[in-house]
This record gives sequence, structure tokens and C-alpha cells, in this order.
Amino acid sequence: MPADPGNTYRSIEAYLKDLEVRQQLEKAPCAAVFMLGSEEVLSIRYGNHPWIVRVRCELPTRPLGPGGMEEPVRATYIGANSNEDTQRFAAFVEAMRTIDVFSCVHLKLAKPSARALAHLEESDIVCLGDGPHVLQTWRMLSLNEECVLERVKWRYYTGAVLIGLGTGCQFLGQRWWVGEPRHELESREAAKAGQPDPHAHQPIEARYWGEKATEIVPCLVAIDDAQAEALAELQGAGALCIVLPPKGSLIFNVDGCLEPCGALLCEYRYDWKAKEV
Repeated sequence: MPADPGNTYRSIEAYLKDLEVRQQLEKAPCAAVFMLGSEEVLSIRYGNHPWIVRVRCELPTRPLGPGGMEEPVRATYIGANSNEDTQRFAAFVEAMRTIDVFSCVHLKLAKPSARALAHLEESDIVCLGDGPHVLQTWRMLSLNEECVLERVKWRYYTGAVLIGLGTGCQFLGQRWWVGEPRHELESREAAKAGQPDPHAHQPIEARYWGEKATEIVPCLVAIDDAQAEALAELQGAGALCIVLPPKGSLIFNVDGCLEPCGALLCEYRYDWKAKEV
């Protein structure tokens, strides 16, 4: 590891060695991350070619096996957002077949099997599925005894490609959230003005709530402009929120650039000087 900031170097060679190590540590991202607006994007075709071929192009090279052939590509689908819906997993498997990925496993967060966890450890593609159960899924991901979230991040930092589908994209960004951010802004404005909360009648599970996610992709995602604007204002300075339409996608490339695919993507940032989005 690099020397402490207060230490001095005894030779230029020691300094250059530490500098090389530090530069290696600062290289990011390690692999491409795909944020897809919905599962529908998995089946989009351009001409005679499925769009998902792009995922195949970003895969790391597998080591050669005993026969001199490349090891098969493995994929893991984590779908608790949809209450472990097997039909959604079947759609993912069908999409993987179009790019010659046949070794797919459904890791069920409620009770992950030893086989699924072992498969995740060797997966080149890890997919977080879509669905309405964002809060429950995050708790299962981050708090379960099997440390699935840490395993997913470890796979990414060792070269695996990550895919987020719909609400699953939130876990790959800066922050996951539930509820309606516009309602939260309205409640805060009412509190500042000393007025009753216009959304006090809503049940607690319907209110806006969010926490820090994996922070792999440096943005938040929303489904429309009003939602994105409210999210950017809630998060304040430094927050970048992107509107991700159902048929659009966002790729976080290995050079750190955010690449739109299939649709134009709008960015929303909060200007702390002007105090507006």
C-alpha cells in the first residue's frame, strides 16, 4: 500500500513504486455496468441483431480449460424485487441464450442455495431484476447472512459485468429510494411555512425514503422529468439524476463515461449557488 502522507521516501524508486500502486487502485470502473429501463430492453433487436450483444462484447475473457477451450460464460439473476418471479427469470434466460450464455442460475434472496452462491462467485454477468419491492430487496441484499451484496460488489471489482433492470438500477447507483420524491418536497415546504402536511394521510410505507446504495454508478435514476427534478433537489449539490425511459438504457463504461442507448437521456443537477435544479 502507498506510504502514509506524512512519510518521506528514501529513493525515487520507492516513490515511483507507490505511485504505480496508487494509480492502479484509482482505475475505475472495473467493468461495464448496464442500466436498462425495463426488461423489455433485453429483447430489443436492431435489424437481425439483438441489442444485448453489446453485453457480450463487454465480458471479460474466461481462462482456458483443460482442453484448451475457454470456460463457459456464467450468469446470475437476482430477482427478489419481483418476489422471485420465475417468469422474469425465464425471460432473462431467453435473452442470455441469444448471446450464447447458457449457464444461468436464479439466486433467490429469501433463501439462497449453496449452489446459487457458488455460481455467483464465478459469474461473468450479474443481473438485479425489476419489480416493486425495492425496500425489502435492499434489506435482503445488504443484511442477509450470506452477504449477497458484498459478493455482487466483489464480482464487479474482479471484472464481472453488472445489469440493472428497472428498479434494480437503483442499487447500482448512488442511492436507492421508494415513495414519491415530489410529495416529500411538498411536505418539507409545508413544514417550513408552518402549514399542515398535505401528505400526512399517506401510510408510512408510501412515503419517500432512501439510503446510500452501492455507489458504483455516479448517478440516481428516475422514470420521468418531474421525478428526476425532485430527486436532484432533495439530494442537493453534487447529485446527478438521470431520466431512464422504459425502452432506454445507460451504460457506465470502463473509461468512466455514461453512454445513452436506445433513447435520449436527460440529466438533472442541483445548482447550490442558484439553489435550483
